[in-house]
Parts: sequence; C-alpha cells; structure tokens
Amino acid sequence: MKLLKTKNKWIAFTAALGIMFCVIPAGSLSAASEVKNTNKVAGDNLPIVRLVPSEYQAKVGDTIEVAIWLQGFTGDYSHVQGYEIHMDYDAALLAPDSGTKKLSPQVFKKTSNPMSLVNKIDPGGSVQISEAITSQDAKLFTGYGKVGTISFHALKAGTVTLKQAKSIIIQPNNPGLNMKHQISEPTITIRESGTAPDKVSEKTQTVGDLPVKKISQPTSAQTLAGFKDQGAITKLKWAQDSIIKLASSEVLQGTNEGNFEPLRDMTRAEFAKSAVVALGLDMKQQTTPTFSDVKTSDWYYDYVETAGAYGLIQGREDKQGELHFHPNAPITRAELAAILARQLKNSGKGMTSDNKNPFTDIPSHWAKEDIIYLHGNKLIQGKTATAFKPGEKASRAEVSVLLERVIQTVK
Repeated sequence: MKLLKTKNKWIAFTAALGIMFCVIPAGSLSAASEVKNTNKVAGDNLPIVRLVPSEYQAKVGDTIEVAIWLQGFTGDYSHVQGYEIHMDYDAALLAPDSGTKKLSPQVFKKTSNPMSLVNKIDPGGSVQISEAITSQDAKLFTGYGKVGTISFHALKAGTVTLKQAKSIIIQPNNPGLNMKHQISEPTITIRESGTAPDKVSEKTQTVGDLPVKKISQPTSAQTLAGFKDQGAITKLKWAQDSIIKLASSEVLQGTNEGNFEPLRDMTRAEFAKSAVVALGLDMKQQTTPTFSDVKTSDWYYDYVETAGAYGLIQGREDKQGELHFHPNAPITRAELAAILARQLKNSGKGMTSDNKNPFTDIPSHWAKEDIIYLHGNKLIQGKTATAFKPGEKASRAEVSVLLERVIQTVK
C-alpha cells in the first residue's frame, strides 16, 4: 500500500478501520553536555515526534544511530490510534546500514494487533513508517514509545539536517485531523577527523491542529477496573488517587498479569522509566551501554540512559572499574529523594531551601540535604514525625504519591 499523503486519505483509512546510587559519575553520555527539554514550549506541553541522533558531532566512518520517538503523549494528547512519519536525510553524507531495511516499532501494544501500512528505509534519502490500530477498543498509545532506530554510516564531511517532511498523528473520533504536536529536526556535523564537543543541535516546530473535541479520559473507576488487584489499591486511601492519575497517563504501568502491585518494592529500572516519563524528559540515544549490567536489549535501556544523561541516576563502580546500575534492585527512600531533588533543584521553580531537619535518623546520611529539601517543600514525609527511614525500600504506592506531587510542582 502506498504511503498516505493527505488528510482525506486518513479519513478514508479510518472509516475503513470501522510511554544504592552513590556519588560516582554516571559516565560520558552522548550529547549530555547540553541537555535541553524541547517538550516544553511557549507554555504548551505539546507532545513531540522526535528524531534522536546518538551523535551530533561525528567523523567520517562513524556509525550514527537515529531513534524515532513519540514522547509526551499524555492528557488531551493521549490515546493515539495511528501515526505516519517521514524522515528525509542527505544520502550523499549518510548511508543506512545495509542490514537495516525496516523499523521495529514499540509504540502500540502487541496485543492491540497494530497494522503497519508502510515501513521502508530508502537508501536514496528517506524513511517512511505508517502504523495504526484497527479497533478503538484496543490498547491505544499513551505516553512514550519508540518507533525504531536506524543505523547510518557517515560517508563524508559536511552538515546534514534530518527533516520530517510530514508527520501525522491521529486520535480516535478525529478522522482526518492531524493532531497538534511538535516535530524535531536535528543537525549532525560530520568532520574528516578530530573531535568536537557533542552539543545538541536541534530545531523544533509545531504542526497540526487542535482536536475537534477532547479525548474522553478514563474515569477513576475505569482505571481501577483495569487492574485485577484493584482491591489492594482501594485499601490504600492515602495513595489511591495518585496511583489512578499516574496509571491513567501510563507514567506507571501494571504487570503483564494485569496487576498494579502497590505494595511491591519498586525496582531501580522501573523508577528510571517512571521519572523520565513523569518529568517529560527528552529521550537520548546511546549506542554503548553506560552500565555493565544494562544491555541495549533491556526494556528499560533507553530510560536508564536518558535518566543518566540528565544526571538523575548514577552507578556504583566495582573493583575492576566497571560501573553497575543494579536495575532489578529495589530503590530506597533515600535514593528516591536524591534523584528527584536533583531534578527539582535545577527546575528553576523557586523551591524553598528550608534547612530544618525533623528527622533523627539522617544527621550523617549521604542524602540528608536532599531529604530535608523535599520535606521542606512538602513533597515527602517521614515514616513517623521524627524518623525518615532512609534505607527502607520504597513501594510502588509510595513512589506514586511522590511522583504525582513532583509533577504538580514542576508543571
């Protein structure tokens, strides 16, 4: 089937159908020297179809990975039923890897049976991908999702801008309307030799239109009904609302078995993803793992690398000098405080710097200042009035409450 080229074709198409940390640095990450969040623009929290190169400064002969992400599709911009992406590149400067002919989208759930209309990487200078779900009753896309990654070889010196010739995002009940969103156009500079600072070089623009009508968000009852263990959630009155809010926007997701497991310890990998999505951070593309115990094939790989690029997470170095992340280890209350305090201190939100310490169990703790900072801003509480219990593991319910408070603070 040929690529859809007009809104009218989208109309016909839809009618036919009927997202212990220590003080050792996280390592050198590509483009980490100048991280910016292109998802926050002119007061609008618009979602973005983002092209993410692994390098913005390369030399002839290098391999450059370019990832395509749908990110920030939450709230009124969630529930995507289909998308169409075109990426153009200069074939004189970049050549796709001979083994890369198609993308492997991770946007829609496999159980939703997504249909790929076009999936083509043309060595002549274009990439095309169009995918949709045929039923509105299926699990539509919300949040962050990776459309795929293309490996390019740098052929000769020059400057190449990756351009999105057209980007269409369609929601249910809005046939033919390209939803208002952003697109990015990164620029890669290729040199004959030598090195240069790998700074982000990227422009964004807004395309599309506002939906004719807002997407109907699920009610609290509907969100709860999506979990087999909803009874365990409703028992936690102090966390129930936060869990529902984060689950409905897929900041936090349930298990493959359909449970939320609110009292289960949250793993460090789970939190890395939740923090990136909750804070609306731009994804990073890292070709080589920073941590020896995190593989590129792991579901959390991109989120761990992104959290590292923003300085949210760090690792622990072993005696051989290898850096470990321990992705499946439970996150502690102190680690949780340290991660979120780092982001909030750099948010420019005018947070209070109240230095009063009500807790008797953190006078010499490494995360003391971060804990006091969050407590002073009424974002975190102790287990009792005088005990914070920094070494205790944090449950998914506790993380839900803290993340929901932080989201409200940084909005």
